[in-house]
Amino acid sequence: MAVAKVNKVLLACHNSEKEEFLSALQAKGIIHITKIKEALKTEERSLTDLINAAEEAIAYLEKIKPKEPAGISKSLAIRVEEFFAKQDFSSLVQKVKEWKGEINFLEEKEKEIDRELETIEPFASLPNKIEDLYSLKNFETLLGFFPSTRLWAEVAEESEKREFYIKEISIFSNRVYSLILLPREKGKEIREFLSEKDFTLIDLRKFSGTVGENIERLSAAKKEIKEKKKGLDIKIKDFISFLPELQIGADYYENLKIRREIGNYLTRTKSSVLIEGWVREKDYQELAETVSKFSTGVLTRIKPELKEEPPVALENKKAFQSFEMVVNLYGMPSYREIDPTPFLAPFFVIFFGLCLSDAGYGIIIFLLSLFLIQKFKKIKNFFILLAVCSLATIFAGAITNSWFGDILERVGIPFLKNFKDRFVLFDPFQDPLTFFYISLALGYIHLNYGLLLEIYDSFRIKNPLPALCNEFLWFLLLNSLTASFFLGKNLPNWQPVFISLTLISAAGLITLSRFAPHYLLRHLLFFFILSSLFLFLGFRFRFLPPTFIYFKYLFFLLFLITIFFSLWENRQGLTAGKIVLYSLTLASFFAYIGNLIPVLPFIILGIMAIFLSPINRQLVKKLIWGAYNLYGGTSFIGIILSYIRLMALGMMTAGIGMAVNSIAWMVKGIPILGIILAFLVLLIGHTYNIAVSILGAFVHTLRLNYVEFFPRFFTGGGEKFSPFKLKTKYVELK
Repeated sequence: MAVAKVNKVLLACHNSEKEEFLSALQAKGIIHITKIKEALKTEERSLTDLINAAEEAIAYLEKIKPKEPAGISKSLAIRVEEFFAKQDFSSLVQKVKEWKGEINFLEEKEKEIDRELETIEPFASLPNKIEDLYSLKNFETLLGFFPSTRLWAEVAEESEKREFYIKEISIFSNRVYSLILLPREKGKEIREFLSEKDFTLIDLRKFSGTVGENIERLSAAKKEIKEKKKGLDIKIKDFISFLPELQIGADYYENLKIRREIGNYLTRTKSSVLIEGWVREKDYQELAETVSKFSTGVLTRIKPELKEEPPVALENKKAFQSFEMVVNLYGMPSYREIDPTPFLAPFFVIFFGLCLSDAGYGIIIFLLSLFLIQKFKKIKNFFILLAVCSLATIFAGAITNSWFGDILERVGIPFLKNFKDRFVLFDPFQDPLTFFYISLALGYIHLNYGLLLEIYDSFRIKNPLPALCNEFLWFLLLNSLTASFFLGKNLPNWQPVFISLTLISAAGLITLSRFAPHYLLRHLLFFFILSSLFLFLGFRFRFLPPTFIYFKYLFFLLFLITIFFSLWENRQGLTAGKIVLYSLTLASFFAYIGNLIPVLPFIILGIMAIFLSPINRQLVKKLIWGAYNLYGGTSFIGIILSYIRLMALGMMTAGIGMAVNSIAWMVKGIPILGIILAFLVLLIGHTYNIAVSILGAFVHTLRLNYVEFFPRFFTGGGEKFSPFKLKTKYVELK
């Protein structure tokens, strides 16, 4: 449950073994190769063209092959050794390409003949040769159709008046196909008239002979094409049998292309090739065994450069692996950072369940997820995540009394009602404040959880001071304030403790939030001084018990050490004025011990003495930023309030479900069709609600983790560990 430890390695081999060496590394898939130089601008054009041609051939054969029965999907599985056997399938690709081209040519030719037949068949009754009709000396011949008999009749009625001849040839699909002869000198006028009557002209000049002869010729050509296609179709089974070989070859050459692209990034000498990369520590021995199989292979660990960041590989138990996609969407952690995957998992599931909050929807999503896990194995982690979240949805819906909205109440079956009532803890529509308080409580816990993770991570990497001076103090401040507000009245003896912790943590955030190692002593001393101020004020205003008087002397001692420390720093530049100020400070200190003067002059003089040191004056800027940092803590209120979306989305899902049920029960009363309509309303309405609610639950659960949770402890920005490995689209390697 952490970021995997990786080692930087350098590999080398002789140029004569380069291809086999890279193939072996790719087959193992355990080394992340570093691109240590710009790639050479070499284009594997022929290789790319071959892969594209293979993809086209595969797509075509998959399209025409018989469909497999539902639920049966055969994967193409071969051994890695067989996959790496040289694949020479260019002739097969060319053969499929030619066969496909011939079929496409015949299909296009057949479509062209069909278009010509469609054009000429309505004029089949014309006895004249087509070329004779278009060669009349004094008359122009027009062939075409009117969209209706009414328009044809109007034109025929005007034909004698306008001195042209019109004859009906045939009627197809309400179109009146006609022959029109018009005097050439009146051609323009009559054409305009025909256009007004929606006459569509058909030009048959490309045909010769009678229409009947052309129809006979085209029909014979179509029959011949069908015979040729029939002959080619017989070969379909043979060509479909080539599909596995094409798929293996396409994957092989795609990986060959990847190897050549990687080779362009490697450093070469006259006789050898150098490979720089990273390997997980647990895989180092396996890599060493692979390299040892080559006579010129060399492997050695090398030290990373000063500011070089190793790639990040996440290692999680199987229960958390499906949640890695959530982290990947946000960005990989840095190498030295904690892996947030197992820590976000429980809250992700809880938030998703509360956002959906419907037991019926949860059951549907769970069953659908189980089906999709088997159907889409390449993205099964997403559906495993959805299945786990659906279980939380069932639980959240059961305790909030939501089963497909309120359908169980409407159905009125006593057994079902009694069954679901056993699980109900509260109904958000009857008691919304409970849901409101649960959402706020989860936000508060989630916020503190993030702060604790940062504290844990700082101890894990053995650098605890930054987290102790920031996240720990925020954790202390938030919880002491909360305890003072909610527990102070019930635990009056503890109220002074809560207030003291609040004041001390606030003082620490002001003085320590701009942490710098070489100012640590001054920060700590100033922190104690400021804390003592709050303690002294506590005694004055009597919110601290008398027993806390002993802490007063501890802070007095620290204050005295601070004065002497400041005096020692300024020993070279002591002036009469400074000596007087230090004397007054010490005098006020002892006067305060004897209860002779109040606390305020004592503190003012002490602070003035401390800031006599030039280095200490630099603390002023840091204190200003510290005060601003403390003011920024008000944003935590907004962060916690943002978790109210859990209640809002949960109630929205149930509310829409109830609205769908209400509409269904309204249409149920319609005679005859009522039951059918009600079923359709329920099916469509609840399907839509499930889809929208799943999307909303995912988006807002991601937001709560990305925006509210991750910034507490997670920086990100790491490079993903991407091993050089075989990538297959069609083949399953064993």
